Amino acid sequence: MFEYKSQEELYEGLMPALNTRMKYLKRNKIKDITKEDIWNYLKETKWKNSIDLTLADMVQDILHTDSSEIISYKQKEKKNIFN
Repeated sequence: MFEYKSQEELYEGLMPALNTRMKYLKRNKIKDITKEDIWNYLKETKWKNSIDLTLADMVQDILHTDSSEIISYKQKEKKNIFN
């Protein structure tokens, strides 16, 4: 089993799934969301307290998390920056 040495390395390992999700969002006219937004949303919400999360679980979450959840997260984060 391969283990990632850092979050940056894991992020790079998940890049194919993140790119696929970005293509899906763009096809559906959602242009404000970035790969970093998807990553941060999942890292700070779904994966925050997860134990024994597999790469397959993470790819599944990237590809299948409801887009509206990511959009709402980004809007809340944007508000937090300005408060």
